[in-house]
Amino acid sequence: DRGELHDVAIPGSSRRYLAVPAFLRKLRITYDDRVRILGPLDPLVWDRDLVRPIFNFDYVWEVYKPASQRRWGWYVCPFLYRDRLMGRIDARIENERLVVRRLWLDADADIALVRSALQRHAEACGCVRVMMAKSAVIRQPQSAR
Repeated sequence: DRGELHDVAIPGSSRRYLAVPAFLRKLRITYDDRVRILGPLDPLVWDRDLVRPIFNFDYVWEVYKPASQRRWGWYVCPFLYRDRLMGRIDARIENERLVVRRLWLDADADIALVRSALQRHAEACGCVRVMMAKSAVIRQPQSAR
């Protein structure tokens, strides 16, 4: 309203951020127990230098990288659970099936919540089922993300 901006320091980041005063007020957020699959261009993950210190999550959309330089995969999408990024998925749609090639999850991630997210995602994409081998799931400590 009054054109005010405040400096905001993010631990782990040397960048300067500005915020309107209303942004700095503590809000009560009510979380549900749904895991969400974010698209690679979701605004939440646009600023990698901000995502890294806030979420302890290094996200790069590798679609334009040569295959030999990819760490995760061609079109890998992150998972959001409540207030944290807790994994990523490499999946494709093949013959009306969501085929999960790899699923990287934090060690403490609830696989049942992830399976529910995969089912919702498959339905939204017009798929009739989710295909995922047990070997597709890779558990990792948060430090490996």
